[in-house]
Amino acid sequence: MSVSKVFRKQGIGRALLTELLLWTNENPLIDKVRLEVFDNDNNKNTNQSVNTKRGII
Repeated sequence: MSVSKVFRKQGIGRALLTELLLWTNENPLIDKVRLEVFDNDNNKNTNQSVNTKRGII
């Protein structure tokens, strides 16, 4: 998943990740989600924020 440069810094990536995690919690067939991040400071900040809010370390 990625967000086009034109639409970045609007919380779209965070919203997509949050909805994905909510959906996986509701789906009993999914027991884990793997998240890989490109080396980018913006991505790191978003992931840390989402992880902290979701209780993920």
